[in-house]
Amino acid sequence: MLWPVWVVSTTLGALAGGFLGDPKSCGFDFVFTAIFIGLIAGLWKGRSTALVVLTSGIASALAWRLVGPPWQVAIGALAGIIAAAATTGASRQPAEALNER
Repeated sequence: MLWPVWVVSTTLGALAGGFLGDPKSCGFDFVFTAIFIGLIAGLWKGRSTALVVLTSGIASALAWRLVGPPWQVAIGALAGIIAAAATTGASRQPAEALNER
């Protein structure tokens, strides 16, 4: 259910986003930040989550300063994925991980 909602919402946002103009004029710049904080809070699982969030945030900030937009998003996401894989024991075989669910 999450995937279809995500795709429809993203499509609507991409189509209607151009009509908003400057996000700061409507206060959406803060809303986007608040949404991401809410997502992190909802997915929080303890210390391992903190490591992933910090790694992703630091990598994204460094990329923003060193490389510039829009690359900080992809670099931060990749750093977070690598940190998550390192903290969850990604050395297991994928089939074994699926059987545990």
